[in-house]
This record gives sequence, C-alpha cells and structure tokens, in this order.
Amino acid sequence: MALQYTIPSWLFGIDIALELIFWIITLAVAITAYNVYKISRENSMKCFSIGFLLVSLSYLVWAIINIFALSEFMEFSLQKAFSIGIVGIYAYILLLSIGLITIAYAILPKKNSRVYYIMLGLGLIAIVSSANKIITFRAASVLLLSVIVYHFFVQWREHKSKYLLYSAIAFSLLLLSNLEFALSANYYTAYVVGHFLELAAYSIILRNLVKIAFIGKTSSNEQKKNKA
Repeated sequence: MALQYTIPSWLFGIDIALELIFWIITLAVAITAYNVYKISRENSMKCFSIGFLLVSLSYLVWAIINIFALSEFMEFSLQKAFSIGIVGIYAYILLLSIGLITIAYAILPKKNSRVYYIMLGLGLIAIVSSANKIITFRAASVLLLSVIVYHFFVQWREHKSKYLLYSAIAFSLLLLSNLEFALSANYYTAYVVGHFLELAAYSIILRNLVKIAFIGKTSSNEQKKNKA
C-alpha cells in the first residue's frame, strides 16, 4: 500500500485505481472458475474459485483502506493515516495469504481437508509470529507461487495444452511481481512494475478461464443435444 512502499507522487490515486481494477478482475476470475466448476464438477476449480475470491477481497480491502489513509494524509492526520494503513496491510496480508494457500491447495492431485488446514495453519503462524510480517508474507507468497508455476509448467510439458501454458505464464508474472514488491521499499519503479505485472497476470488468467468455460459449456450443450 502507499504508506508501506516508496512510490512517486504521480502514482497517488493511480495505484488505488489499479487495486480496484485488480478487485474486479480477480472477482471475475473467481466467478468464472466457479462456472467452470459447475460444468466440470472438479474440486480443483472450486478451490481455485474460493482462492481467487479471497484474493479479490484482499484487493478491495487494500483499496478501501488506502482511500481512507490517503484522505487522512491529505488532511495532515499523519498518525491516524498510519494507523489505518497498518490495519489495512494486515487485513490485506491475511486475505491474500489464505487465497494463495487455497490456490496452491487446488493444484494438489488429491484433496484432503487435513492437508489444507496444515498448509493454512503453518502459513499463517509463520506470518503472524514473524517480527517482520511483510517480508515473511512476501517470502511465503514467492514460495507458493513458485510451486504453482512449477505445477503448470510440468502439466503443460506432459499435455501440451495452451491453457496450461497460459496459466504457467500468468502465475510466473505474479511470481515476478512479488519479487518486484520485495524491492519496492527502496525503488519506486519496482512498485510500479509490480502492479503492471499483476494486471497482465490476472488478465491472462481471466481470459484463459473464460475460454475454458465457453468450451466446457459448448461441449455440455452438444452432449445434451446428442442425448435428445
């Protein structure tokens, strides 16, 4: 968020607009993934949908808190702006962490609620108990995203599906954006680049899922016609 990173003055307001765009796109991803789940009945798509819903909520909270913090900052209520910012960053970290853990869980070949709770518990305990929660959060995000990227590249290499390749590329961009954000405390260009990498990544994921949903719906309709 604006109070946690070194960013240029011209980006004030623009970063909030981007966060709102991320909220809309990731919400669309969650809805589309759920539609794919209704067609395919694959539990992985259901988890994928839930994960992106949490990611979407994280951006909405981030944007709202940034708006309030910026309004307080403009009124020179620096202490209040800082307090709002701290609450916002913790809420953002919590929601995004659970979202990424859920997405990582979605790629597991076998679903087990105990495995999910272990992943969730260990991840949140590591972040909450850390002296520097932001650094731990970024490190955990990089780890989770690297596992997701590896999974999609392996799946693409085995099945040669362009949709798997697009997913691998999109999550690779998210991985790069998290690495960029790790540098953003000292370099504002990293903050800017990180945001636009996220925008590209979420756009690719949404486009990918929309096509999968369309193909699945078309195939389902054809099967119904053949049965009739």
